[in-house]
Amino acid sequence: MSYCYPQPFRLKTAAQFNHVFNHAKKLSGKNFAILITPNEFGHPRLAVILAKRNISKANKRNRIKRLIRESVRLNQAVISGVDIVVLGYKSLDKITNQELSECLKRKWQRLAHSQEK
Repeated sequence: MSYCYPQPFRLKTAAQFNHVFNHAKKLSGKNFAILITPNEFGHPRLAVILAKRNISKANKRNRIKRLIRESVRLNQAVISGVDIVVLGYKSLDKITNQELSECLKRKWQRLAHSQEK
């Protein structure tokens, strides 16, 4: 399995976003929410939405996006076949890289466990 993050692994169009928003299962946390819906591609597609009013500094928004993309890239075998939209809340920029990675890993494991049923 290739652990790259090419263009087809990204949600880009309004129709793709609308499909996720209209048919999603939601995994909520204290710092972010994850919207998930199945896709027919066999690999995860991701979009990260971090509002400027929630996380004002661009470098913090970029750090969070990098960590989320890296987590999806490394766990793509576990979370294959889904479209994912991550919505960040105000408190997301206060947590450390390791805390965010651990939290995302728990969410991916929970998702994989629910897909097995």
